[in-house]
Amino acid sequence: MQQNITIPQASPAMAMMQGAAYAYQLEQENKRLREQLYASENPPDRPQKKVVITAMLCLLNKNGVSLANTDRSKIARLLEFLTGFSSKGILKILEEDKDFAECHQQDLATINRLLGDVNMPRLE
Repeated sequence: MQQNITIPQASPAMAMMQGAAYAYQLEQENKRLREQLYASENPPDRPQKKVVITAMLCLLNKNGVSLANTDRSKIARLLEFLTGFSSKGILKILEEDKDFAECHQQDLATINRLLGDVNMPRLE
């Protein structure tokens, strides 16, 4: 006697729930990897990229090189070489708002003190 074995098929609703759960897992992993990348680009003992780039622009401005008279991509490549930050990330900083957030305040205070020590203007 032959016995028929049936394999249960997942309903469309079940398949959608499994797909949504998988998408959520991927999203969480993506978020974790982005945070890990951010942490590696901004280690705790190193000033934040925006503060470093702004300080470097200040030094360049003191020597007559500004965003108004020089190609941004050339400035980004120079700063990439000097700082080790990616030119793509530097360009993003050059194009965004110049205001500093609360998270920049400690680095800003330190860099302003160091700039003052060498008679350079403060970053605002």
